[in-house]
Amino acid sequence: LFETGRILPKSVNSDFRMDELSEDDRGVYRKLNQLKKKVTEDIEQFKFNTAIAAQMEFMNSYTQVLGESGRGVTPDLQSFVLHEFNIILAPFAPHLSEELYEMLGGKPSIFSSAKWVKYDPGAIEEESATMVVQVNGKVRAKLTVPVNSTDDAVKSSALNDENVKRHLEGKQIVKAIVVPNKIINFVVR
Repeated sequence: LFETGRILPKSVNSDFRMDELSEDDRGVYRKLNQLKKKVTEDIEQFKFNTAIAAQMEFMNSYTQVLGESGRGVTPDLQSFVLHEFNIILAPFAPHLSEELYEMLGGKPSIFSSAKWVKYDPGAIEEESATMVVQVNGKVRAKLTVPVNSTDDAVKSSALNDENVKRHLEGKQIVKAIVVPNKIINFVVR
């Protein structure tokens, strides 16, 4: 809760364009939409603890992005994120949310004028996946590949990794088992 007030901008602006956002900014926008979906579903299912945990997780990752390299996120996206986060926070910390809403220039009350957040389904999906590369069941590398890459593309990327090459040297690949977006395991003899 303290972090929310500490990083609060002085006004709300949602005039940002998705095509102009940096990779970090798109990541923040994606995580915000994932949070909106998660909290909405959790409230509908009366899973309040997991909704609160998701908010804490989001705020921790968001403040980490703000602190990295001193750049943070674009001011327009920052004000949009915090305005949306404040609405998500409102059912769980109403007094604080009301104060933050007023600081953002909202009038008369967050509960009478703000609508519940809606998530952007197109922004929820990750653009890349981290895959574990195993040789005979032992982790040898981690790869970042585009989501839903073909098995051949994943196999090619894995075979180009130096550590994997070293462990495959002089051995015959019997089978390559690929679990999309998660793992590739080379069975060798």
